[in-house]
Amino acid sequence: MQAEMFFGESYDRTIDFDRLKNNTQRVFAILLDEKWHSADELRLVGGSCALRRVRSLREEQFGAFNIERRRDGEGGRWEYR
Repeated sequence: MQAEMFFGESYDRTIDFDRLKNNTQRVFAILLDEKWHSADELRLVGGSCALRRVRSLREEQFGAFNIERRRDGEGGRWEYR
């Protein structure tokens, strides 16, 4: 049996799986261009939990991708690629 990709106390697969999967795929797709993207850009495609999706993509069950982050130099916001 394959381990569940998403989990947690409030997670309900019938309600949440498709939404979380689609959000993760959209965040992954924007990061494929290897350009730096602000958290705001990622939220536009991945919803309010886009940064959680970035962290998920770093986890083994999502592919253990190497997603870099840096400060944008203007006010300390983070950028990702």
